[in-house]
Amino acid sequence: MQFAEQFATPVDGQLGTPFAKRNDFKELFYLRWGKIRFDVRWGSELNIKVLLKVYRSDGIVEHFMVDTEPRNATWKSHRRSTRDFYVHPFPANCGRVTCVKFAYIVHLDERSIPSQHEYIFFDGHHFDGDQYQRRAISSEHATPNGWRTHEVDAATLQRDVQWIDGDFGSLHAIPKFTKGLPGHPYHPKRYIHDQIDETIRHKQRVPDQLVTIKVCVDCIDDTDFVNHLLHAAANGVWVQVQVDWRKMTLTHSDNYLRLKRSGVELLGVFCTPKHPLIEVAPDMHNKFIVFRGSDAILGSFNITFDRWGANWESGMTFSSQGMARLLDNIFQSIRGGVIQKYQVDPLSRFNLLYTFGRHALPNGKYYRPNHAILSEIHRARHSIRL
Repeated sequence: MQFAEQFATPVDGQLGTPFAKRNDFKELFYLRWGKIRFDVRWGSELNIKVLLKVYRSDGIVEHFMVDTEPRNATWKSHRRSTRDFYVHPFPANCGRVTCVKFAYIVHLDERSIPSQHEYIFFDGHHFDGDQYQRRAISSEHATPNGWRTHEVDAATLQRDVQWIDGDFGSLHAIPKFTKGLPGHPYHPKRYIHDQIDETIRHKQRVPDQLVTIKVCVDCIDDTDFVNHLLHAAANGVWVQVQVDWRKMTLTHSDNYLRLKRSGVELLGVFCTPKHPLIEVAPDMHNKFIVFRGSDAILGSFNITFDRWGANWESGMTFSSQGMARLLDNIFQSIRGGVIQKYQVDPLSRFNLLYTFGRHALPNGKYYRPNHAILSEIHRARHSIRL
């Protein structure tokens, strides 16, 4: 088996001075910024993702995914550095940091290659002082890396898209468009809980089969939802959750704390690119859930139903294995896998429902979300009906 160490080696880590940051509720938290650098024995087409693991004194281990950027590239080598990431050393509702480790994943030739080991970034005592610190990364005290990634088959995704283009009804799509009224028939809460119940029943019917719920939503601070996820996990369903890093770090919420303590796979995603045109700090803004690999919901809403108020939120449910696989392609890429590329028909109406992924036109150029809207405007004669 190949390992990432054959292509790249971690060189050093940096730990910044403490700084204050407030969440959406104006609560104050003190964080430390971090950065990890790698020497890469390949050209800049090789990418690296970093899995950060924050160990705490009460037994909690938090997981985060961080992207990297290339530097000083030549045809056969370059350096990579993580985008900024942040550690909360002394949270009020769980243990203090005892160690921060990391593993990493190389992306090369459309596949992901994990590191053999996870390495020490900084130990707990390094967080006691307020000064900037820098240390060399070595294999001393390295431990085995058990995180494994997965790629969805690109040929299968291509067939899924072509099938949906030819049989739009196979999606069994139902719109969800409502204000914060959980009893409304178009509110997604009933659908989500019904699907969790059906997933539990499905696991009971096939106890030896891997049955999953995959949640990829910016924020899931909803007590009923978290209770139901934990109930599903206790009944043998493999529950995987991806949220924006701020939502699981800058919070005193009991919901996130219970998820961390449960052992459910909870992954915080750092989305911290730097660009002069970026005016507001971006977040991990995907919002979908996949049940059993066959049913899915995709929408504009976070799973925070008691906070919707008068906001209008929209979404759509699908009963389609093909749609579930297309969403799983996104999900697996966030976990560290390589997002798979497939070709789309630029005039397909399906593009209006699903416009994020790694889509390509027949000429090889990437197909962006705004292209779907422009294509429909171009095709329309009088008006557009969705």
